[in-house]
Amino acid sequence: MAGADTVVLSGLEKDVFEKGVSEGVNNAFTLKEFFVAETTDADYLGGGGHIWSHHVGRNTSPMFVREGSAFAAAGAQRHIKGRIDIRKMMARLYMTAEAMEFYQRSEASYANAMTDEKTRLVDDISYREEYAIGSDGRGVLALLSDDPGTGTDLDLDSPANIPGTSFGNRFVQKGMVVGAVNPATGALRAGVVTVTDVNQDGSDVTVDAAINGAWADNDYLVQVANSSVTSVLDTSYEAAYWGLPALVDDGTNRDAYFGISRTDAPSLKSYVVSSAGAF
Repeated sequence: MAGADTVVLSGLEKDVFEKGVSEGVNNAFTLKEFFVAETTDADYLGGGGHIWSHHVGRNTSPMFVREGSAFAAAGAQRHIKGRIDIRKMMARLYMTAEAMEFYQRSEASYANAMTDEKTRLVDDISYREEYAIGSDGRGVLALLSDDPGTGTDLDLDSPANIPGTSFGNRFVQKGMVVGAVNPATGALRAGVVTVTDVNQDGSDVTVDAAINGAWADNDYLVQVANSSVTSVLDTSYEAAYWGLPALVDDGTNRDAYFGISRTDAPSLKSYVVSSAGAF
């Protein structure tokens, strides 16, 4: 006669659910928290941004003189105007009416789905801001580290356009639609693809279709809005916030500081300690 073991009695088993959702992504944005210790609302009413004036030269006429002797000709202050353009980030989520209704009750889900989606989207925006603060504002995710040919693997280096070979794919996410920008012209090369895998060794990503043969070594890899994009205006290129490599720079990453040449205004150049590297 068969005994009442766990196989026989399996029809009586219940699943026991843990409370809450465990966290599997990094939500600590230390650079942003350090860089943006305090925020204020910008006085922006539209238009092309803010014009600012930068004092770049003194009146050179002050001179030590003797009684009754000649003194220097009149001088003047020197100013240069620049423009601070407006940068923004957009994000969105989509939920069906049924999903919003079904998953707001605790007995149907681990968390209210609408609240969870909105809260985590704020974290996703912060994650992208963290990347921006460490980049030069070009919106470059990485550089192509060699000619990709027409396969489905993209070898990457120089994450965020910062020279280096370690984890070139660190700012690329699975599901992103990406394209290649010609660094010489700023034009978007033909063909955009969707990232299907970000490989753990950090050196490359896998995409969903054959790469266009026009893509080349050292092209800028940028995020694009969707798979139908053909214009660089619908990409992240030159649309990102300016981060430390642009703000604190000797002209290597950004020769112009918000419209003012760092050559014309040396006070806008940072000092580079060569032993510590260009950054």
